[in-house]
Amino acid sequence: MLNKIFDADTEGKRGKVRSYLKSKIKAPFTYVAISTLGGLSRASAMITVSLDNKKAWPNGILRNSRYFMLSLDRNGVLEQFTVSYKIPKKMRKARAKTLADAVLKINKYIRDIRR
Repeated sequence: MLNKIFDADTEGKRGKVRSYLKSKIKAPFTYVAISTLGGLSRASAMITVSLDNKKAWPNGILRNSRYFMLSLDRNGVLEQFTVSYKIPKKMRKARAKTLADAVLKINKYIRDIRR
């Protein structure tokens, strides 16, 4: 059995995961949704991060900003699936042991690309 880093069994637990990730990721814009398309046992956190304030997006469109999107599976696999051409470095696929570990990896990536 795989080690689960978060529970998505109820809406309350999904809400706690969303609010935790949104509050801990250090970026001007963060959006988190929990996807349960494969069922509750295969839930994933879908994370969208922009390095620019929402007001600074050209034409108010997220995809015109410096943004990236990742998925965090319940078993800890953190994978970037979309990145803006304005960001020179892609994030490597990683495995997190806890939600806090996943946040550390995301924040480290944000620090690296802001340099």
